[in-house]
Amino acid sequence: MFARNLLNTFTRLEFLKNLTDLLRVESFTFHNTLLKLSIIFLFSNSLFLREAYNITNANATIARLKAEVDSESLLLDGLQKAIDDFNMDEVVAICKSYQELLTDHIEKIQQKLDKLNTNKKLVKTISLKYDFDYSAAWEQIIRDFQRLFEPAIRQFTVKAKFDSQPLEQLLFHIKNMDDPSHDKYLEVLEADPTRSNAKTFLKELFSDPSNFELFKLIIKHALHDYFTYKKILVYYDGKSIDIASFGQRCTAALVILLLLGNNPIIIDEPEAHLDSMLISNYLVEVIKTRKNERQIIFATHNANFVINGDAELIHILEVDDHTNLTIIKSTTIENDATRDNLVALEGGHEAFQKREHRYSNTLKA
Repeated sequence: MFARNLLNTFTRLEFLKNLTDLLRVESFTFHNTLLKLSIIFLFSNSLFLREAYNITNANATIARLKAEVDSESLLLDGLQKAIDDFNMDEVVAICKSYQELLTDHIEKIQQKLDKLNTNKKLVKTISLKYDFDYSAAWEQIIRDFQRLFEPAIRQFTVKAKFDSQPLEQLLFHIKNMDDPSHDKYLEVLEADPTRSNAKTFLKELFSDPSNFELFKLIIKHALHDYFTYKKILVYYDGKSIDIASFGQRCTAALVILLLLGNNPIIIDEPEAHLDSMLISNYLVEVIKTRKNERQIIFATHNANFVINGDAELIHILEVDDHTNLTIIKSTTIENDATRDNLVALEGGHEAFQKREHRYSNTLKA
């Protein structure tokens, strides 16, 4: 009986041991499975979050790109409207109108010059003429052409280089054409005997008619820019001021400077380049006429500008012998205290005598 009980006890212990081992194995398997499931869940969740982030980021990118597209579309619409509204004939008409206004203004200045120039013995006729600076305009056309077609020039010169001089000469063919059509220009270009690569480049470039139209637009823009390329030609006694004597150029320049504008003007020692007779008998009268409309300041030692020009304010400059500093003494023509300083100027006695004679005649009249 005892032995059976012992056997039963042993058997139960063995069973419990086996059951414990089995549970331990099952527990390990369960935890292992649970761990795997957790890893799979976390991995899946990570992918989900990543995909969710990517979707969110993609939505933001789409929104940004859409805004950029909308902005570019508005810009294109504006450019298209500007193209539709552009009328070259109207632009040319406006430019022509400016040219006419400029010509009229120069004619009015010429009338003032003629009115001032009453002493033909001392001063010959000074005349002004409007002109267009074609040379400067064509230089700008070449620069604009090179800037506009710079990518095409760079791409072509990779395989074949050319100098700018033959390019300019070939482009300038259009200046001599009454009707610079695309086909006509290509005919003239083909007939040119030059063997420069510039010729090949232009034939390739202008094989697209739109490029030729752009070139023509550059030309129209420059040749109708009457503001930038205006030239005022000055003539003295019917001759260009460029070939006049130095004294004649100085006379014309001084008269025109005094006549034009109403801003203050400062002139330094004009007597250094002008005849004293011209100053006393002509320029003084011009100064007296113009000083009512603008402030004129002379740095001079000629008494005619000061005395007979009826200067309202005179500044006498002297250097102090002790301090070597310049002392400024302000005075007027009527101030007897400084009369000797004015008489000491070049032609001082004659200037005061002429002034006295002038006022005496005025009082008698």
